[in-house]
Amino acid sequence: MSNYGLYYQPVSYPEDFITLPFVPPSAPYYDVQNFKCERRTLTASGGVPVMTAGQTLQKTVFEFLDINLTLSNILITLHLDDAVNYDNVAPFGMVCWDYGTTVNRISITTYNFGVANITNWAIDVIAFPLSQPTIWPYGDSVPQNTRQSAIFGTPLLPNPPLVKFDYLAPVGQSFNENPITVGETGLLYFAEDNGALICLTDNGATATPLWTQQTGYTNLVSPTLGRDNTMFAVGTNEIRAVQDINTATPSTLWTANLTPLTFPLPPLVFYNALSGEATIYVSGLNGYIYAVSGDGVVLWSKLLVATVAKLALNATGTVLYATIGNTLYAISTTGVVLWSRVVGNGMPPPSVGANGIIYVFSGSNLYAVQDNGTTSTLKWVLVLGLIPQRSISIGSNGRLYLVSNNQITAVVDNGASGTIKWLYAINPALAPSALTPITIGLDGTLYTTGDYALAVCVTDNDTTFVVNWAFQVLAGGFSSPCSIGLNKRIYFGGDHGHIIAL
Repeated sequence: MSNYGLYYQPVSYPEDFITLPFVPPSAPYYDVQNFKCERRTLTASGGVPVMTAGQTLQKTVFEFLDINLTLSNILITLHLDDAVNYDNVAPFGMVCWDYGTTVNRISITTYNFGVANITNWAIDVIAFPLSQPTIWPYGDSVPQNTRQSAIFGTPLLPNPPLVKFDYLAPVGQSFNENPITVGETGLLYFAEDNGALICLTDNGATATPLWTQQTGYTNLVSPTLGRDNTMFAVGTNEIRAVQDINTATPSTLWTANLTPLTFPLPPLVFYNALSGEATIYVSGLNGYIYAVSGDGVVLWSKLLVATVAKLALNATGTVLYATIGNTLYAISTTGVVLWSRVVGNGMPPPSVGANGIIYVFSGSNLYAVQDNGTTSTLKWVLVLGLIPQRSISIGSNGRLYLVSNNQITAVVDNGASGTIKWLYAINPALAPSALTPITIGLDGTLYTTGDYALAVCVTDNDTTFVVNWAFQVLAGGFSSPCSIGLNKRIYFGGDHGHIIAL
């Protein structure tokens, strides 16, 4: 299971150290790795002392400095074992970190737990290349639209899972179907129909607002996180950068005019690996595409066709792909069209695999397109006979997952062709008219939602699948795609006015 930098723990290591094995730049697939991770599970039965509230944990030493390590590309989290009742711990297992006396050492300190001691716990250490645009993937704002998460999802049992909390919108607020964004401290950020950005704290069995910021925007969409606790939020005709988002008093850093931009989509953010500079890409339903610098300067704008423009980036951030009308475009980071190709009609956003292939679900067919620089090659077309609705999700093993109406389809790319591995049609009694895009947990588990707060969890067993659970949480409304939190919880909201944690 060592796909693109996912690691198991070593067989042995010193008692008080956790080391993270990095892949050298010369290794295969180095440039396309989404993350590198090690998990070490420590229990009282293994001779590990009971952890008490506020206790300092083991040191973590990063021995391989091939990657420039900063606090913005390292994530260290503490998870409680499943045997421990999460609801009795406030708010959940969490670790904060700071540099020690040397640049290659990080001290880990526990969060302030609400109980006296905990006997079962696990540490995850995840480091990202600096080219990684955010701390971890979430929703369609991941530049390649793979919808892979660097976090393990909620346990497969019990069936159905426990509802950890059900947060109901206060009077005057209405939640849309945009996905929830999970921050590096476990806070939840989302857009509200009336133009407010909201931050929720997961308290274990409840959730409470940390802050609400009125933007004055119409058509506000899910915010995208950048580095240094910066958030980028887009509404009609404008984008803003919000800082100090993990405090009770966030503030607007800058705003940029994007007129005319109507019904925008969540922005994509990419950081240059050498300079560290950010570029934010924004598009909308009237066909406009904008590139904005990290300090709020509009670098360029482009109108190709006056219809929906949906975006994805390649892994190096050097090419922007857009599906507009019936055409797939490749656009340079300076706004120059490199090539275009007609592929079907009525397309969701493109998705880009680790192999660099662009996948488009269009006109009831699945297309695989290779980027040759100034031209493109159609690798294969798979006739599905399905109505394209959502973006394609791509697992770390390269498998493609599509949703249409109430069906999930798993497809494998054979190089010269695409093959359907399995189909899963949701029970009609659950009546989902439109599933959301698949969210993929760190272990490959698949999660989706549907009408009436339908929640579905599926395991891909290569040629077949196992439905771990599929149940309706509420009695109505459309849901947002799933987001996975640091505490292994699944979060989703929707126009039913609820934020739900499983």
